[in-house]
Amino acid sequence: MQPTFLEVQIARIAAVFNRTKLQMDAVCKVDLTNSTKKWENLFELNHDRYFFYNRFRENPDDYLMNKLLDIGRYTNALYFYKDNLPELRRQFQFRDEIQQHAESAIGTVKTNALWFRGILKIYRFSLICSITLKSHIKHLL
Repeated sequence: MQPTFLEVQIARIAAVFNRTKLQMDAVCKVDLTNSTKKWENLFELNHDRYFFYNRFRENPDDYLMNKLLDIGRYTNALYFYKDNLPELRRQFQFRDEIQQHAESAIGTVKTNALWFRGILKIYRFSLICSITLKSHIKHLL
């Protein structure tokens, strides 16, 4: 099952992900005003207005064909996509500049963590020296 998107939707996705890797088709504006099909939610709301997907999880095959699905505007649980995860990883690759910035940020964090770890080692060493020195001074007195 291949979803179809409006150009504006693809543009939003392509702002973050490498468009050359994505295999999604754009459609002309979908006019559903005369459609007899209703949008069906994959989610349900409980009494606290939290999203849950029990009905979908119990029988996902009911949602495979001839449905207009509303997956919601929030992120969905990863287990919904576990069977398709390798394909999703292949297609949804961050744009090069985003990837470079992320790698740079991770490198900075690692460098700072190593620096901080070095400071902690020096502090521990000086604390041990201080304790040892105090115990030697007590023995001398």
